[in-house]
Amino acid sequence: FVPTYSAGAELGESGAVRAAKKSTAKQRHTLKRAWVGNATDSYTQLRTTLNKRLPYTAKTATGDVFDIVFELHPETEDPVKVHQLLSAILSQIDTELSVLGPSSNGDVLQAMAMALAIRARMINAAPEQLSQIALDLAADSLQACIKAERQRPPVGHG
Repeated sequence: FVPTYSAGAELGESGAVRAAKKSTAKQRHTLKRAWVGNATDSYTQLRTTLNKRLPYTAKTATGDVFDIVFELHPETEDPVKVHQLLSAILSQIDTELSVLGPSSNGDVLQAMAMALAIRARMINAAPEQLSQIALDLAADSLQACIKAERQRPPVGHG
């Protein structure tokens, strides 16, 4: 003989109480599935919206803020990943500079340009095509940054 266990039976709950609890659990599960579905839909909507433009807020070590709107390449596959990679790259640069100590902006830009060139060369395509893609992407991104106004934090006593 193997006893069967029904949740709440030991506490003297009636069948109606157990059924109500089971119904509430089903409703929670349904709501959770609906929320997850909406989150997935929102992510899809975000990807669709961002297929043309990528808004990005950059904050400097001195507190200046730039609200940038990057025009994305028509063949961009995942704008969310582009955003995440950009944040990761900038964060890693800040981390490295905090360890290395003061570095000139020119040295940082030169290293980034070299990284762009290396990354472009990793693609198996004609060198002329790689060069044009890298130059176009860099020029478009620079234009977006130039259009963004520098917002400075308040200075002095308020």
